[in-house]
Amino acid sequence: MKILHINTLTDGGAAIAAIRLHENLVNEGMESYFLSLYPSRHPISNHQVFLNSLSNVEQKVLPLRLRVKAKIKRIKEKTFMRGEKIPQRISSLFDITQHPWYQQSDIIHLHWINDFIDYPSFFEKNKKPIVWTLHDTSPFSGGYAYLSEINSNRFQQQIKQIEQAKSKYFSDQDMHIIPLSTWIKNASIQSNLFKHLPHQIIPNSVNLNSFYQEKKDRALAYFKREQGPIRLLFVSHYLDLPRKGLKYILECFSTLQNEYPNIRLCLAGKNPPLIKSNMEYLGKLNTATDLRMAYSLADVLLIPSLEDNLPNTIMEAMACGLPVIGFPTGGIPDMIQEGQTGFLTKEVSADSLYQTTKRFLDKPNPFSAIEIREMATKRYHPKKQAMNFSRLYQHIYSKNK
Repeated sequence: MKILHINTLTDGGAAIAAIRLHENLVNEGMESYFLSLYPSRHPISNHQVFLNSLSNVEQKVLPLRLRVKAKIKRIKEKTFMRGEKIPQRISSLFDITQHPWYQQSDIIHLHWINDFIDYPSFFEKNKKPIVWTLHDTSPFSGGYAYLSEINSNRFQQQIKQIEQAKSKYFSDQDMHIIPLSTWIKNASIQSNLFKHLPHQIIPNSVNLNSFYQEKKDRALAYFKREQGPIRLLFVSHYLDLPRKGLKYILECFSTLQNEYPNIRLCLAGKNPPLIKSNMEYLGKLNTATDLRMAYSLADVLLIPSLEDNLPNTIMEAMACGLPVIGFPTGGIPDMIQEGQTGFLTKEVSADSLYQTTKRFLDKPNPFSAIEIREMATKRYHPKKQAMNFSRLYQHIYSKNK
């Protein structure tokens, strides 16, 4: 039984989760393969880059076509869209059904496939069973990864057209939907596109050999920081992404630092804001070691996301024994066990984040790092994830033999 995982990128949250699953399956002896559109900076088992499979002529012509496509998109965004987010396209330049790995596979496992899978050609030709992990809402929506991205009525007609096209493409497909959280499962089963399909929640996993608590002095030395301050950590691939909620942290912190002069706000990711007093910028954190050291440096992780599915940062922090304070949004309530692995705010606001963080600061060492890691191990162990998918794949494979 051969499983082919398909994901556009090899970095970012969805890619990290997809690669972890693939590697877990390989480690358990399964025939798992990973096909991405773009190359990876890190080695991946049984991995091929789709662009490398194109003919010499195609490889020469493709960069020009991609540049033209990107330029047209930028012009539209600047001239006509005034910064409003455009629905994601469901067409691409690629036909993955011609790739040998697709042809040899028994089950196709889709992940984040934007700008890679060409919906019209793929779903017309595909006769293989599909497992589709919902890393965001784009598979069952009219072109948006998260509902908060729909900030205008300008594209309602386009959204409707995309949904109608998807409905046609999905009509005769054998699809099994894997939501990562209760939140996205509920959104999916209420959608017109996926409400009739089988759903099974299988959370992502975390590499417990890469994420564990380092000694504090090692983490301090790694980032060249002094001992003493209580550190509040915020990690995001893009710190300025509105959906991640940095503005709530900055507003909350401006009040907290007056009451607790010994606290520091640590930021990690791209596009940081102006770093003011009592703030520390840790960099982009490109490796698991960087992240592990950051989680070991901090005293608590803040995650005030307006919408998030099953954030990798929470799993990684928990594996390092770090408590988490988060908004009660998306899949975050699935992950934080109140009073044991962290706190949920009562509402989505800077004041509620302030009150909850103050609750943490007023009670020294309210959490056990050992218990937090044990909870991460119980919920997000790689073997548990691999076993759940192995059972699902076997059921689908047996049904289609």
